[in-house]
Amino acid sequence: MGLIDKVNKSKPSVGGVTTEERAEQLLEAVDGQILPSGVELLRESEDYSGGRGTEYLEGGAEWFQFLFFQIIFLGFLIVPSVFVFFGLVGLFSGSPAALILICVGGPILFFSGPYWFKLIFNPDPIVLLTTRTYYDGNAKFFLKTSEEENISYGETYETEIDYAVQITSKHRITALYDPGSDGAVRSPSYSIFVWEEGNENDQAIIFLERLSYNTTQGEAEERALLLGRRMSLKATDPIVQDEWTRFAHSSQRVFFR
Repeated sequence: MGLIDKVNKSKPSVGGVTTEERAEQLLEAVDGQILPSGVELLRESEDYSGGRGTEYLEGGAEWFQFLFFQIIFLGFLIVPSVFVFFGLVGLFSGSPAALILICVGGPILFFSGPYWFKLIFNPDPIVLLTTRTYYDGNAKFFLKTSEEENISYGETYETEIDYAVQITSKHRITALYDPGSDGAVRSPSYSIFVWEEGNENDQAIIFLERLSYNTTQGEAEERALLLGRRMSLKATDPIVQDEWTRFAHSSQRVFFR
């Protein structure tokens, strides 16, 4: 997707500069590690992919989560292997259940086997994706960039624009309430978002930060009000998770205070 597809050009920016032009100017500045006056780095996130999955784990919680899901996936290799083994043994003994075991375990083994072979012997290159969100307080302008680095090959690619948004009178700030999931798999939480009034289902909303799990509704509202005053945005009542797309990730660090 090119810059024209990612940037909304329909609204002129401050001083007659289009959103696309301002995005290019700000990208050039921040890509050179220079933050112009009035520009803040709101948040930064680092996400790894590729490898065997253990090269970039940090802390016991990440190891536990990794091992938990790998054990589940390993079951899709071990169980069908057992089925196929006993099915083959059953063929020689004339067991009527032999074909059933092979027909059940064979297809599962066919699809799960290559995954484990590739993961162990030929993993994908380790890639680090760094995303950053900047805010220009003078122009009331958001810019989100992404930079990809292939750690395995030592290659860094050109920084790209994910989106650029010119804040208008239609934009609002709110606390998004995620009620969590059954069985306490995911605890209830609040996140802070900027969105455009009358366009609540738009995916191009701006995620600012995820609050701690013990944050109350009143504290989340106060946080939205505080950030709203910093950006001259009107705060609204909290919105329930079901109406939105969840963007919160534990690896994200928030700079905007």
